Amino acid sequence: MSVAALDVRLANQALALLGSRSIQALDEGSGLASIVSTLYGTVRDDVLSSYPWRSTLRKARLPRLAERPIAEWSYAYALPADLLVLRGIWSSDSLFAAAPDYELYGDQVHTQAVQVWADYQARIPEALWPAHVRQLFVFALTAMLAIPVTEQTTKADFWEGKTWGTPSENRTGGYARVARTIDSQQQPPAVITDFPLISARFGG
Repeated sequence: MSVAALDVRLANQALALLGSRSIQALDEGSGLASIVSTLYGTVRDDVLSSYPWRSTLRKARLPRLAERPIAEWSYAYALPADLLVLRGIWSSDSLFAAAPDYELYGDQVHTQAVQVWADYQARIPEALWPAHVRQLFVFALTAMLAIPVTEQTTKADFWEGKTWGTPSENRTGGYARVARTIDSQQQPPAVITDFPLISARFGG
């Protein structure tokens, strides 16, 4: 199956879990495809932004805009076009960079910093999602489709719990917990930087 049809394959996995027929395309014109296409993007962005998945993390130097801000800030910078969640703004790309004061105005960052880097989550295509993120998305889409497709609240409640856990777990239970655990294991172990105090203490 082509990469272009991967969204359909994931949607059909969700529909299969509900015992529904499959679709050929999100824009095929059927009532079922219309329901799926209406909810697909919302669920995708919700799942991708629910946790800082390693595959979505990006760092970029922001381009400074020619027009200066009207307010008290000196510079305006454009946010990345693929930005989904902004995780941090820094004055350089070094490990211990300072975080300058700033404000967000639409798709711009206004600040006094003469250079700006952003840590952010990108809206990446399905082909770049790791298996655990794809599975979480399928479960989440199943939960969202349950009522419009089956008209059964019990199925919606079941798949909501399967995806996110109980209400008291605040969306950190269910398969979301499994996916987060898998993703966190992909984080490389921290490396101790050569600090003068550490070297002096241990004779380095």
